[in-house]
Amino acid sequence: MQDFLLNHEMAVRATAFVSVFLIVALAEIIAPRRKGANRLKRWPLNLGMVVLGSLAIRMIVPLIALEAALRAADADIGLFNLVDLPRWVELVAAILLLDLAIYAQHVAFHRIPLLWRIHRMHHSDLMLDATSGIRFHPFEFVLSMLIKVGVVTALGADVVAVIVFEILLNATAMFNHAICTFPKDLTAWCGEFW
Repeated sequence: MQDFLLNHEMAVRATAFVSVFLIVALAEIIAPRRKGANRLKRWPLNLGMVVLGSLAIRMIVPLIALEAALRAADADIGLFNLVDLPRWVELVAAILLLDLAIYAQHVAFHRIPLLWRIHRMHHSDLMLDATSGIRFHPFEFVLSMLIKVGVVTALGADVVAVIVFEILLNATAMFNHAICTFPKDLTAWCGEFW
């Protein structure tokens, strides 16, 4: 599985991103929570910010999280390279710890005035929808990637965990910002976990 993910990482991530986006966007169209969403005006800007953020990461950050995981494994550095745990424990722990780091980052972006100036672009969208969850200032994309690189290196996180985490992070961001009505049973079930 690791070899497949490494050889097709961009395709896997892009397929997951587009699939989740289409499912959530379709749900917003079929069962909207609010009427009047002007998607044709907002989506190009919001999706354009994703493109700009991705380009900024590629130009400014010489190392992305996936490469950090590969280098940590090659150099035998990071917590999970120093302890002998079952792989599944390392994968789950790495995903949870990366999520905790991004949560701490989110709190910091709300509480530190300079970071809030960057993050408030995410909150300036006039109407929430799936694209709001991925609408960030390019510098926030870069800072977030730098944080992930640091955490991945410190953990010695497995590349599979990094890819799965990135997919889950994008999927949950789009899902959490969706403006669609979900069945009550699904909402209640999700409420048990979140």
